[in-house]
Amino acid sequence: MSAVVASVDKPSLRVPRARANVAWLRERGMGASILVAAISTVFGVVLIATTDFLAAMLRADPYIGDSGTLAFILGFLTLLLVALAVYVAGIVTANTFATVVAGRSRQIALLRLIGASARSQRARVASQGLIVGVLGATIGTVLGIVVSAAGAQIAIVRLGLDAVHVAPVTLSMLLPAVIVAL
Repeated sequence: MSAVVASVDKPSLRVPRARANVAWLRERGMGASILVAAISTVFGVVLIATTDFLAAMLRADPYIGDSGTLAFILGFLTLLLVALAVYVAGIVTANTFATVVAGRSRQIALLRLIGASARSQRARVASQGLIVGVLGATIGTVLGIVVSAAGAQIAIVRLGLDAVHVAPVTLSMLLPAVIVAL
C-alpha cells in the first residue's frame, strides 16, 4: 500500500528546474516592479527621442539650423530631463523593491534560521532585482521606441515637415534601459 502511495505522490512533488528558477517572478510585487522599470524606461526613451526630433526639426530650418547655441541648449535640456527622469525612476524602483523585500521578511528570517547567510540572501535579492530591472527595461525600451517612432511620423505628417529626417532608433535610447536595469 505504501508503494502505491509513494509512486502516486512522487511525480507531483517534482517541479521542473526551469519553472522553479523563475517562480519568484509570480510573487506579489514583482509585476509592479517590472511595470515601474518599464514605465521609467519608456519615459526616458521618449524624452530622448523627443529632443532628438526637436533638434532635427530645428536643424532643418534654414535660418537657425546651424546655431551652435541652439544645439547646446537642446543637449543640455535632454541631459537635464533624462537625469531628472532617472532620479525619479530610481527612487520609485527602490521603494517598490523595498516593499517586495519587506513582504518577504518572514521567508528571509526562516531561511536565516535554517542556516542561510545574510550574504546569500542579499545576493539572491540583488540578482532578482537585476533580472526584474532587465526585463522591465527591455519591455520599456521596445515600447518607447515604438511610441516615439509613431509620434515622430504623426508629427511629420500633421505638421508637413518633409525635410525632417530622424532615426527611429539611436544608441542614446539605450541609456535609460541600462540605467533602469542597474
